This record gives sequence, C-alpha cells and structure tokens, in this order.
Amino acid sequence: EQQLKDMESAGNSVIAVEIDNVLAGLISLSDTIKEGAPALIDDLKKMGIKTVMLSGDGENSVKNVAAQLKIDEYYF
Repeated sequence: EQQLKDMESAGNSVIAVEIDNVLAGLISLSDTIKEGAPALIDDLKKMGIKTVMLSGDGENSVKNVAAQLKIDEYYF
C-alpha cells in the first residue's frame, strides 16, 4: 500500500496486477515530456499566451507534468 502511495505521489499512474485475486505486482507509468515542449511553452509565454493543460490523467500526473513545463493552469 505504501509503494502505491509513493508511486502516485510521484505523479505516476499505477496499475495493480492480480493473479487469482491476489496482488501480484504494481506497474508504474510516467509521462515523458517531449524534447521541444519546454522551449515551446517558454516561447508561448514570451508571446503573452497563457498556457493551460487539459488531461484525462489523474491529478498527481497532471500536476507533475504542469509543474515540469511551468504551465499556468491545468485541469484533469
């Protein structure tokens, strides 16, 4: 349970794997930021454009990516 909380608080999406109704493991997925994304966000801000991110991912994942890219607002 602590591993799950740690993975989620790090901004990762977590998949629980069960075999015969017994937890067999956890798979942690994280978003990879594309190479040019930070520069693009910076350029948009220099042009006076407010940056907003919309995502269907969980709150921690969205918050983590938005923080890395310095996005003004995010919604999940």
